[in-house]
Amino acid sequence: RFNTSLKERYFYEDENGEPTKFIFKIETIGVLPPLIIFYKCIIELCNRVKNLIINFKNKNENIITIKPSSNLPDGFMIEIKEEDDTIGNLINEHLYNLFIGKELNYIGVKKPHPLQKKIMFSVQSDKYTKEEDVINKIMISGCQSIVNKLNALQKELEKQKEFISE
Repeated sequence: RFNTSLKERYFYEDENGEPTKFIFKIETIGVLPPLIIFYKCIIELCNRVKNLIINFKNKNENIITIKPSSNLPDGFMIEIKEEDDTIGNLINEHLYNLFIGKELNYIGVKKPHPLQKKIMFSVQSDKYTKEEDVINKIMISGCQSIVNKLNALQKELEKQKEFISE
């Protein structure tokens, strides 16, 4: 299943109205074929999410700042420096699909200013009200789930005859 809040805009549907495929094109005018560009993007995304997991685990305060939310009761504001909308939207959408209504009441991401290289997550959970629990059980486990999906996509791509020929 394709789970995204924008599926109506981007996915083709079958006769039952269920999303079945997502079509996008990668064009190149350089020496790298589009499939290789896509493959390298998967690797880059995976590395960025893994790096974020390491920063969460090491409590790297130069990159990640966590404080109680001023707007959400028992919520947290998680600021991540040196990241952008690409990772922010990926993580937000994945955590929303994975945890909302179960372990999370709310998750949102914003980029405070286009020229600032940082993103901010707002997270609220009735189940997890301690900072360590939100980080370990939501952020780290959710990011690890993204890494697992990206690794599976990478392996699936490596099996395709079009990829092997390029």
